[in-house]
Amino acid sequence: MPAAPRLVTGCLLLVCSLAVWTCHLDRLFSSSNPTVTVTVAGDTVGIADSGKLVAKVVVGGVAKPGYRLTWSSSDPAVAIVDGLGQVRGLARGSATITAELGRTPFTAGPVRGTGTVRVVVPALTLAPVDTTITSAGDTVCLRSAARDARGTTLPGLTPDSFKLAVDADSTLRLIPGGCVVARKSGAKATVRAALDTATATAGVTVRQQIVRLVVHPDTINATSVTATVQLRDSAFDRRDSL
Repeated sequence: MPAAPRLVTGCLLLVCSLAVWTCHLDRLFSSSNPTVTVTVAGDTVGIADSGKLVAKVVVGGVAKPGYRLTWSSSDPAVAIVDGLGQVRGLARGSATITAELGRTPFTAGPVRGTGTVRVVVPALTLAPVDTTITSAGDTVCLRSAARDARGTTLPGLTPDSFKLAVDADSTLRLIPGGCVVARKSGAKATVRAALDTATATAGVTVRQQIVRLVVHPDTINATSVTATVQLRDSAFDRRDSL
């Protein structure tokens, strides 16, 4: 066979071989594009607290550990994250945490996965913890304090809700701001406050103290030394409530 036809035939075989290998490589790489999944345990972190984020790289349907990831936060004022996926809550709110896998032999560009971290108030207190009201009609207002994971008070944060759990015969009433109004002696209640995932309770008891006693009638006109008069007494607390 002349040299020219042999050269043409060789070129055709080379082109076909390259095409076949290209198809094989395309199938190999397209079936092995990795995805990055970010899983946030519990999806909440307390202010001044931290939690570990877990990122999983999957290549061709198989988990592949050991890849180096770059971590970032959408709002560093709310939550920050280090190079190992350790996230720390700084302020109440939400932030999107991104784990990025750089370019690899299996990818044409970076691959990213995200997870949302909600930063919440981890602790709440009510004071006083136990209160006794001595007059029906008196009002006691409880003081709330939101605290971070280190116990530091967080100013400007108040409970989302107050609820009153009372005895069956109680006439205590809850008014806005965490205040309780007493109606009669013997009433007991538990006030529950909530803010984010934190809760706190305080007890309120009404025990009237008698400060004035009145006897009726205040004047007796007896018609004889053997006459009998029925006396009645009335007790009053500081607010002149019976």
